[in-house]
Amino acid sequence: MLLDVKYTPTTGIFGLAALWLVWRLWTFTIHPRLNKNLPKLIPYHVPFESTDNPLWFGHIVGFFRDGNTLVTRSRLRYASNREPFNIVLAGQNTYIITSAKDTTAVFRNIADLTFDAYVRDMMLRLGASQAGFQVMWTKPSPEFVEARAAQNGFPNPNFKPLIHACEDMFKVQLHPGPEMEVLRSRLIANILERLSWDGAPDAAILDQMGKGNVRTVSLSHWIKHSMLEAATKSFFGEAIFRVEPALLETFSSFDSNSWKFTYHLPRLFANQVYLDKEKLTSAFIRYAEMPLHERSDACWMVRTLETEMRAVGTGDKDIGAYFLMLFWPIQGNPWKVAFWFMAYLLYNPGIKQRIAAELYHLMESQPPLSPIELCKGLNACPLLTASYHETLRLTSSTITVRDVVNDCVIGEKLLQRGSRVLISYRQMFLDKSVFGTDVHSFRPERFLDNPGLAKDPSFRPFGGGLTYCPGRFLAQNEICTVVAILVAKFIWELRDPSAAFPEMDERKPGLGIMFPAEDADVLVNVRCR
Repeated sequence: MLLDVKYTPTTGIFGLAALWLVWRLWTFTIHPRLNKNLPKLIPYHVPFESTDNPLWFGHIVGFFRDGNTLVTRSRLRYASNREPFNIVLAGQNTYIITSAKDTTAVFRNIADLTFDAYVRDMMLRLGASQAGFQVMWTKPSPEFVEARAAQNGFPNPNFKPLIHACEDMFKVQLHPGPEMEVLRSRLIANILERLSWDGAPDAAILDQMGKGNVRTVSLSHWIKHSMLEAATKSFFGEAIFRVEPALLETFSSFDSNSWKFTYHLPRLFANQVYLDKEKLTSAFIRYAEMPLHERSDACWMVRTLETEMRAVGTGDKDIGAYFLMLFWPIQGNPWKVAFWFMAYLLYNPGIKQRIAAELYHLMESQPPLSPIELCKGLNACPLLTASYHETLRLTSSTITVRDVVNDCVIGEKLLQRGSRVLISYRQMFLDKSVFGTDVHSFRPERFLDNPGLAKDPSFRPFGGGLTYCPGRFLAQNEICTVVAILVAKFIWELRDPSAAFPEMDERKPGLGIMFPAEDADVLVNVRCR
């Protein structure tokens, strides 16, 4: 009889095994066959994942260990036609998009797929208060908009919440126009100062030879320090360094592990990144507390953002948190692109020599070209531009996030409400059907042979749709100026000609341009021309 059965640890194990087999058969075989319109769910081994205990189940371990490999293997095995597929992260269905066609469809569907929840979460986690958060997302009344117009406030004819009106301010500052010209001139002047022989930071100089006219330098340190300082001064002025002299060192520490913060790793496993975040938040709050006349050298965008935030009643704490949210993307990627760009040129001297020839008439012009003239000339250098695009293609690990707020169809697959969408651009940048069979090689000629490639839907290094990076124009000017200065003004030799090309850290979940792997760098002997 059933009541006479003796239950032992062995029978318990067999029982659990039977339940596990039933779960696995239902989840990955029967249910998919009954619901062929859903994205394929990539199998995983442990069924007990929930939002209350999300860390070590589903696909979360594989995603944090090596997200690019997880996505690539899943696509090749279960979605070879690049249709959307599903991985489970933190108890949530996460649909992975790897085709240009589906990416375009995601960008167009702004009703069912939104970015707002991600922005809200990030604002609060960077230090914004609930009250400050609420006022940023509140639609203004017609009376308020009219009053701001009378006070020469930023125009808001469509009555957008301030969080979205800020996007219009970004475009005024960062898209081609008078405000961008002012900012770009300041930025290039700061770059020229930092990339001069006398402006090189001590931390980047490893050795000096002869009479000091030859130096061994760390390429990554020189570029990173110079570009971070130049951009910080250009956007926020000198005052931010008076508030926090160690700002750039703290940011560098934060940025190197910021994926842990972005993906909500508990503080137990990521204490340093949370400490760095708190230091940065404190610095920008103290910056916002300073009298305006002490930081009047901030750029138009920073000043205007603060003015409009104070007009709706936002305080110093929330302004500081928003400034940090702005500072992070401004600083997170450009130096890495410039580093990889120069590294590729140093390991491809023939291409470097051809770019130097393109640059000669610009960099040796007498009198020197103005920043506007220089950037216009750099944009007209075909090999420099092609190499910039090729560097972005090879080094970007960017993803775009959307939340599914209503059921919708993308790529003939039903995306269900409450899920999340991740667009993996790297999967498209390495698409052999678009970029050729040598997708892992640095070959800028592919963009010269096919000029339309830079506008191909598979090449979106700055995202698209509502999250199309407004700083893309300034970023190209900044990065190409850095490379032009380094190529034209200095003579370079690898300290060790037999050294391998520095390894990229492809294992970190994507936030933008990949970091060099730990201890990876390019050490060079450099002298002035």
